[in-house]
Amino acid sequence: TSGSGISLMTNANLLLLIFVVGRVLPFFTEKAVAGSTPRFSKQREQAVYALFLLWALSDLLLPNSWLAMLFALGVAITQAWRLYDWHHPQVWKKPILWILYAGLAWLVIGFLLKAMAQIELFADNLATHALTAGAIGVTTLGMMARVALGHTGREIDANRTMALAFILINIAVVIRVFVPLTGLLSYQTCITLSAVAWSICYLLFSMIYLPILIRPRIDGRPG
Repeated sequence: TSGSGISLMTNANLLLLIFVVGRVLPFFTEKAVAGSTPRFSKQREQAVYALFLLWALSDLLLPNSWLAMLFALGVAITQAWRLYDWHHPQVWKKPILWILYAGLAWLVIGFLLKAMAQIELFADNLATHALTAGAIGVTTLGMMARVALGHTGREIDANRTMALAFILINIAVVIRVFVPLTGLLSYQTCITLSAVAWSICYLLFSMIYLPILIRPRIDGRPG
């Protein structure tokens, strides 16, 4: 069915995100934050992938079950374990870095909400948006911002305008996922406000990065 196909594609993207984050975020943290020592655990990483694959299978074959709930909870716990092992307080002073931690935090939140949704304690579509707009959307923006700087020979840092864009995309996710639960605004209004915040975020990104991406590297190297 179309629903199963969408779930498969979403989970494939989440698996890619989990893999990429696992490869780069500890490295980025160690380079950017003096004195930071992100911890590596083979057992943790094995649990990360095993539980995610079990979640994906249960989501496909046994949706809305206690088993799916337990695996979703397991994914949330292992991602929170990663967050704990890699985090350093100085991360939050560097927007180009904290945006990636925010994406990982949305992954934790999203799977906690997915666990609740499996037993009908939370709306499944809102939990899905925490993973798509939140984990995937926030991490993608952070990676684009960082990679575009690094691969054009520029200092890897975010100015105030880009920091505002990072804040806006997270506000967009909060509005999309949590504000509908308050009843303060209609569901359609929440979607509209979230879309506006998201659009402004990417307008700011385009204003900053379009000139960077259409010009040669500033260090004279090819690329």
